[in-house]
Amino acid sequence: MSNNEADIIDQIDEVTEPGPDAATWTSEPEAGDAGWMEPEPGKMHALMLWQDGAEIVEINCDDPSSDITELVGDPVAERMPLLTGLTAWVGDNSLTGPPNPGATGFLDELLRDAISGDYAVSDADRDRVTELLAHPDKAPIVHGPCLVTGTDDSGDRAGPLNDAFRHWFARYIQTGVQQRAEEAERVRQALAGLGLNVVAVGVNAIASIAIVRP
Repeated sequence: MSNNEADIIDQIDEVTEPGPDAATWTSEPEAGDAGWMEPEPGKMHALMLWQDGAEIVEINCDDPSSDITELVGDPVAERMPLLTGLTAWVGDNSLTGPPNPGATGFLDELLRDAISGDYAVSDADRDRVTELLAHPDKAPIVHGPCLVTGTDDSGDRAGPLNDAFRHWFARYIQTGVQQRAEEAERVRQALAGLGLNVVAVGVNAIASIAIVRP
């Protein structure tokens, strides 16, 4: 590697965050659509948190359990209660799989926004989450695929995602897009400072890639 190439890599490292994290994690285009298109008849929306991104999926309203187990890749799904009307599902044997830092960061940001008031919750929910996050060893750490759903009235069964989550998620996506654009601009300026004619810069959770012209 030449000294110039090493300088370019150092400049990119200085202006980009180590990833992936909740702010830079990529999502499928549909996940950024705040309009939430109507699901197919008999279906409801859920948010799938894969190892490398997020995707809005549709699961069966009447019998969601089979769809949930298929998506998390385990014959038994374990429920992780998050907030009133909102829960996450992982495989019963998920701890044997690889960590999912994107999902962990996503859920952590969700819960912290519940404490700060950026996600609308009850006082009881806010107190419970505050106590939970006061003990890092108790905070949710996700391994493998994770599915976020609403709940039914009992809180034990998957249900439609509620308006509070939809509103928060739309803002979450908008913030992530803005942060990625700002990071790309920092990369462009760093490379331009090395005398390179930057044609385009792409930044995602894994790498920063610049197209330059001599």
